[in-house]
Amino acid sequence: TSTMARTGLPYSVTLVDRSVIEGPRDVLDRLGLPRAAKVLHLLRYLTVEDRCVAVLRAWLPARRFKGLLTDDRLGAGGSLYAALRDRYRVDARNLEARLAVAHADELVSATMGIPFGTPTMQVSTIAADQAGKVVEVGTVNYDATRFAFNLRTP
Repeated sequence: TSTMARTGLPYSVTLVDRSVIEGPRDVLDRLGLPRAAKVLHLLRYLTVEDRCVAVLRAWLPARRFKGLLTDDRLGAGGSLYAALRDRYRVDARNLEARLAVAHADELVSATMGIPFGTPTMQVSTIAADQAGKVVEVGTVNYDATRFAFNLRTP
């Protein structure tokens, strides 16, 4: 949301799902959680000019961030990282970001109105708090016809 705000384009973020679920094994591993742990799952859509251009999925440790289930700012399209900062004093920073071509799954296809299997740009992230503890695993599928990324290497 902060990146979109800097573009000056009118946009909206819609929170579609906010629930506590059994964590997928790969997500639990990246979060450093045991197999039986629950995660908070967030599913959001980014809309520009009345068209869904990105599908955002995030998983966070449910025990630590359960209060986000009722956070009004997320429901109103607010920034996840702002909610973490304001509510939990967590300054989430990306430890890892990976950009890859990913084919649209059923959710992305239906949401963006593109054929199943269409190439999208997928950014997968792992974010940590100030102490280096992983707090979020995320993926965003972007409409490849609407986005470009500037990459920097150290």
